[in-house]
Amino acid sequence: QEVYGRGQTFRVTEFSYTQDLGGGVDVKLGRLPVGGDFSSFACNHMNGAFCGAPIGNIGGDFWYNWPVSQWAARARVRHGNWYAMVGAYEVNPKNLQNDFTIGYFHGATGVLAPFETGVHVRLGDAGLPGHYRVGGWYSSDNVDDVLLGANGRPATLAGTPMLERSGRYGGFLMAEQQLTGRVKEDAVNGPQTVQGLTSFFTLTQTDRNSARIDNQVTAGLRYLGLLASRPSDSIQLAFARTHINPRAARREALETPGRPHLGSEYAVEADYGLQLTPWLNVQPNVQYIVNPGGERADHDVVVVGVKAALSL
Repeated sequence: QEVYGRGQTFRVTEFSYTQDLGGGVDVKLGRLPVGGDFSSFACNHMNGAFCGAPIGNIGGDFWYNWPVSQWAARARVRHGNWYAMVGAYEVNPKNLQNDFTIGYFHGATGVLAPFETGVHVRLGDAGLPGHYRVGGWYSSDNVDDVLLGANGRPATLAGTPMLERSGRYGGFLMAEQQLTGRVKEDAVNGPQTVQGLTSFFTLTQTDRNSARIDNQVTAGLRYLGLLASRPSDSIQLAFARTHINPRAARREALETPGRPHLGSEYAVEADYGLQLTPWLNVQPNVQYIVNPGGERADHDVVVVGVKAALSL
């Protein structure tokens, strides 16, 4: 759950300088969470599959979502409703330590280079907003292969030295679109939904040499203002499929003979957001998890939760 996702330690999540260079070009540098700019996604649900940049949830050993930051710089070009950006982020495992620090100056294992391009659209007479993105990444750090041992053959025993791979990579698609309802214009934050149905879809694919989880797909719907008497309340339904890399599953089966083969975890979450005051939102929810952790032999899980948000 997001509440305890590296959040038990006080951290500097962002300390940055941004400069507009003119002509639609701007740069940002400092201590940055990579998911704050690339593959960024709102945290409107409780299950981690729907919260934050997806790659940070399935590849968090090199892509650090908030509250973790790293030394970084990114450049962005904007033209009309279209934009493109590229960045360079330090990969440093020390950033994951449970100690407060402004930043480390040693211990880096590589550089993460994400890239993304996208377009903001307005549909129909109502000008319903949408955001469509495609991007990817390359990380230069060395990582163990998930299946092959140092001799180039499948590893059969736990603790076997693994074949070292140089670099890892992947890509993503993301779409968010309001489908019905009304919008208000905000000069600072752009068009804001005030009532109606909004949808989202994400697809994240990692490389199968290095990643235990090789892809994740999520989709969902959110309706704001379903009840006329409570126009600020929302109801949400989201679905996620998280797939275990078959190469990693094969290695784990070789290490533990007789263990059921790993597959995909399926998660469904339903939420109701109660906007009790302009500054307090309370969101009870229920989750249903099939094959938790991709373990086909495990029982399905039901989780009941509540999430609260304060806007000060």
